[in-house]
Amino acid sequence: MTMVIRKLCITLSLLLLYAGTLSAKQTTLRLEETTTLDGSKIKHRPGDVFKIKDGKYSSLTIKNFQGSADAPITFINSGGIAEFDSREKGNSALTISGCKHIRLTGSGDTQNRYGIRAACGKKGPHAVNVIGRSSSIEIDHIEVFGAGFAGFNVKDEPSMQHKTTRDQFTMRNIALHDNYVHDVKGEGFYIGHTFYDGYDPKKTGKPTMPHLIEGLRLYNNICKDTGCEGIQVGSASEDCEIYNNTILNSGVSPFAEYQDNGMQIGAGTQAKVYDNLIDTCPSNGFVVFGYGKVNIENNLVRNPGKSGMYINTKGGDHYLIQNNTFDSPNDDGVLIGNWKKPPATMELLNNLFILKNSKSNAIVNQNTKAKLTDKKNRTLSQSSKSQPRGVGADLKFTKIDDFEHVSFTTKAPTPFKEPEH
Repeated sequence: MTMVIRKLCITLSLLLLYAGTLSAKQTTLRLEETTTLDGSKIKHRPGDVFKIKDGKYSSLTIKNFQGSADAPITFINSGGIAEFDSREKGNSALTISGCKHIRLTGSGDTQNRYGIRAACGKKGPHAVNVIGRSSSIEIDHIEVFGAGFAGFNVKDEPSMQHKTTRDQFTMRNIALHDNYVHDVKGEGFYIGHTFYDGYDPKKTGKPTMPHLIEGLRLYNNICKDTGCEGIQVGSASEDCEIYNNTILNSGVSPFAEYQDNGMQIGAGTQAKVYDNLIDTCPSNGFVVFGYGKVNIENNLVRNPGKSGMYINTKGGDHYLIQNNTFDSPNDDGVLIGNWKKPPATMELLNNLFILKNSKSNAIVNQNTKAKLTDKKNRTLSQSSKSQPRGVGADLKFTKIDDFEHVSFTTKAPTPFKEPEH
């Protein structure tokens, strides 16, 4: 294809099961470079597969497609890399809107780990956008190589008109895995709304409550050279797991103060956070606001510009910080802020702190109301010759010298608590 406006060839494979016999029908759709696939105008059924032919395009919007829990609708690259670059257009490169039980995957080419590439460059747009009351969405094997704001944005702004407030909509069962995000101006992954207690940008005194996310799996992703946090999750109230992600050099050009950390577990989030690597950021490795039960286990944080972890919540049941390694924070290992309503209980167990500054402390608790259990934690200086055993993260991370060719071990998905019907 050599035309300025190229054609996007998508092969629709319809897999129909009749009395145990599998039959397939293929339909080729030729669409413009900037394309909207509207499921309300395209016949489809659960289990259908759209094959996206390799080539360079501007943007793709997928809307109003409905699969099922047992048979999601799949959009997959075919024949090589499908690249969507909307940097000259000012809109998102990939958008999923009004969909349920959809998978968008770049796993269709065995020669390329990331078979779909996406970028947008002007201020504001996200490269990959999941909006419009979408739910039960899986996105994997996509490389985001530039964005005016976040690499991935998964949330709706709260609106009574669009029925996206907390009492009208709950987003469920979002899986984002095996993606690579780099050189974006905002967060690598911006998942869920930041303002769990209410969003009131015009200062009206009448905040609107954003929707929650119930069911989130964020794993096997790589974030590198992001303007703000590599991963930020908020308002994920149930069944949230964040694991086996790698965040390198985050927060390099934040748009505002306090946006230059490694990973943020935002307000309203109950989560299990484990087996992640955070390496080099100007501020804190982890920022934990959270809510309810938060478990942060078996993570490695290297070279944060401030503390390895900063915790400051508005309440909750139980926080467990266990088996983590905090290597060379510029300030303290874990800083517990002076919040007004601490969680009922907090445990810091079996963590390893490798401190480089003589004035740094392993754990600093600024809140006398916090019911803190501090056991079996160990502190070493960088010059220490002793070898820690039975403490800290039990991980074998690959030394990253040539990132583009680094290999790493992926982990299998964990099932959601409840499938969405």
